[in-house]
Amino acid sequence: MGALLGLVGAFLQAQRIVFEGWGVAIPWGAIVASIGTLIVIRGAVVGTGTRWAGWGVILGWLGVSLALAAESPSGDIAISSGARQMVYLFTTVIIGSALATLPPRLRNPRTRMDVGA
Repeated sequence: MGALLGLVGAFLQAQRIVFEGWGVAIPWGAIVASIGTLIVIRGAVVGTGTRWAGWGVILGWLGVSLALAAESPSGDIAISSGARQMVYLFTTVIIGSALATLPPRLRNPRTRMDVGA
């Protein structure tokens, strides 16, 4: 699943809306790709009850994303070295690592019971 997210995200993150009159660009593709990847990472942890599933997703995503960020023998790259692309890669890695590290169930200190159980 992580490899598939990395492949789709590499091409989706380049999409943006540019407002010509204002000189503003909204990188909607990078936002959607990051949020989707983060939801799948956390969903894997909660769904399986183990942190290893989240780490598997993020490692699959990272492997494909780094391969597509490297220059191919023909000189093509899917993820260029712009600021938008670096923000996409770094935020997804940092927040994804945090979500994969959180325990599958959070404890409620008031009732001493598992939330969501």
